[in-house]
Amino acid sequence: MNPGVGWINLFTCCNQFVAVFFPLRYIRLGARYAYAIPVIALIFTFSTYIWAAIANLPSRYDYTVSANCNIRDTNTALLYDVLRLIRIISTFIAISLYVPIVIKIFMIIKGSDSNQANRKAFNATQRNSNQESTSAFNFYKTNISSKFYE
Repeated sequence: MNPGVGWINLFTCCNQFVAVFFPLRYIRLGARYAYAIPVIALIFTFSTYIWAAIANLPSRYDYTVSANCNIRDTNTALLYDVLRLIRIISTFIAISLYVPIVIKIFMIIKGSDSNQANRKAFNATQRNSNQESTSAFNFYKTNISSKFYE
């Protein structure tokens, strides 16, 4: 199993957590932070693969690798389960971090009185402009039709 997917999920989620809960600090982090997130995820992924390769050294002659060269065929059963658990646990941690992120975003969207006031003002403006355009069209229509009937 590929633990890199779990690591990337986890670090991306941590990035989103910082962006939502600490927006001013997130803005000040700069370009190094943007490059650091995927680099750290890759370092964790490669370190997991290095650890797996070292753990498989004693049993390297016991297995034959298929033409597909799947990780399942190259690792022991225990190591395969460990790599799978790394991916599953890091994904569950990311999901548990996304719950407060979603709640915070909904609170921002729903709790904004200015947003609701802007929406009401926009709807009122749209109603007024629709009424004005309809009355202007009716005025134009009556002027044209009156010219034809004269």
